[in-house]
Amino acid sequence: MEWNQLVEEQERLQHLLLRRDHLFQQQTYIEQQLQALQQTLQEQRSARQKLEKVVAPSFIKRLMTSDAKLLRSEEQLATLLVKIHEAEQQHEKLAMQLATIVAEREATKNTDVLLENSTALVAKQRLWLMQHDPNKAKQFDALEDEAYQVIALKIEVGEALDASYRAEQALHAVAKALDAAHGWSTWDLFGGGMFVTYVKHSKLDASKQALSEAQYALNLLHNELIDIKEMQTDAIQVSIDGFVHFADYVFDDFFSALSVHSKITNAKAQLQRVLGEVNVIKTKLASMEDVLLARQAKIKEARTALLR
Repeated sequence: MEWNQLVEEQERLQHLLLRRDHLFQQQTYIEQQLQALQQTLQEQRSARQKLEKVVAPSFIKRLMTSDAKLLRSEEQLATLLVKIHEAEQQHEKLAMQLATIVAEREATKNTDVLLENSTALVAKQRLWLMQHDPNKAKQFDALEDEAYQVIALKIEVGEALDASYRAEQALHAVAKALDAAHGWSTWDLFGGGMFVTYVKHSKLDASKQALSEAQYALNLLHNELIDIKEMQTDAIQVSIDGFVHFADYVFDDFFSALSVHSKITNAKAQLQRVLGEVNVIKTKLASMEDVLLARQAKIKEARTALLR
C-alpha cells in the first residue's frame, strides 16, 4: 500500500473511532438530560395534583366571583400543563435520539481491529525514521498528534455545523407559525367571531409545536458546542464561550417564557434575535471547518515530505 493511501486509510479509521467516541459523549449527555427531565416531570405532576385540588371544585365559585387567588391558581395550572407537555415531548425525542446513537455505535464495533492493522504499518514507517533520522521522527510524531487532534475537532465542528443548520430551519418554522397566528389574532381582535378565534388558537398550538422542535434542535447545538469547548488545546483554540452562554440563556429564559405566554408580537421580535445569534454561530463554525481542513492538508504534506 502506498504511503499516502496508508495515511488516508488511517485517518478514515481514526475518524470512525472518534465518531464513536463522540456518539458515546452524546449518549452520556442525553442519558443525563433524560434523568433530569424525569425528575422534573415527577415534580411537575405532583404540583399539578395539588393545583387541581384547588381549581377543580371551584367551578361554581369561579362563576360567582373573581377570586384573585383562584385565578392565579388556574393560571399556574395552565402554565404547568404546558410545561409538562413540553417535557414529555422532549423526553420522547431524546429517547428516540438515544436509540439511534446506540445503533450507530454498534455499527463501528470492528473498527478497532482495522485501525490496529493500519497503525502497525505506520509504526514501521516511524521506526524507519527513528533509525535513519531521529529528528525527523520527532517531527513526524508531533504531526501525528496534531493530525489526530484536528480530525477529532473537525468531527465535532461538523456535527455542530449540522446542528446549527437544523436549529436555523426549526426557528424559521417557528417564525412562519407565529406569522400565521399573528394574522388570525389581528382578525380576532377586531371581532372575527368564533371561527376566527378557533383558528387563532389552532395556529398558536402549531406555534408551540414548532417551538418545541426548535428547542430540541437548539439543545442539540448546545451539546455540540460544549464538546468543542472541552476539546481546546494549546495548538487549537476555539472561542465559543459566548455561544455556549447564549444557548444556556435561550433554554432558561426565552423558550419557557414564550411557550407559556404566547405573546405573539414580542415573540416574533425575540425570535429574530435568536435567529441572528444562531446565524453567527453557523458562520463561526463554517470558518472553523475551513481552517481545520486547510490545516489537515498542510499536515499531510508535511508528513509526506518527511519520508522523501
